[in-house]
Amino acid sequence: AMQGFVSLLQTIPKSNRGAYLESIAGIYHSRPTALQSGNDNAHGRIHARYHSFFQQYIRVHGYEDLYLATPEGDIVYSVNKQADFGTNLINGPFSYKKMTGPSPQKPNTNISLVFQQVVKAGNPRITVFRDFENYEASGNPSSFLGAGIFHQEQLIGVLIFRLPIDILNTVSMHIPPEIDA
Repeated sequence: AMQGFVSLLQTIPKSNRGAYLESIAGIYHSRPTALQSGNDNAHGRIHARYHSFFQQYIRVHGYEDLYLATPEGDIVYSVNKQADFGTNLINGPFSYKKMTGPSPQKPNTNISLVFQQVVKAGNPRITVFRDFENYEASGNPSSFLGAGIFHQEQLIGVLIFRLPIDILNTVSMHIPPEIDA
């Protein structure tokens, strides 16, 4: 899946990729049926090929969302297509920005931090986890788990899962009392 999205993006000049992804996100947000058709554009055809698999995968494993991001930070795929889809994790609205000044605003940056740590590690054996915080794109507390996607030892993307707080609640309810101290 990542190879298909990366190949598609390589056909678009870097200066136009942000606008392209915004337009694709706009199509999915305004026309949910575009998720099924896959005939409207190249992105839609790649999406149609993998979407049902990813949708079932997050449902079976209890994840809230699954993202594919390019090494440059563009979220090129999301199962749920919320406000974070089509944004950039380096300089977009959900990016980690060092805030300065007397009263810095701190947005939830965990998705961006997971992304940046995976890219920095550059190692297929590294998985990165960030703990729960409220996540503006979903309006719910979420944590993130990410790993690199490699092709012939080169990082071609980052796979990120958004975990709901329910996972923590489910696990903690099954901890025996003698361990929960």
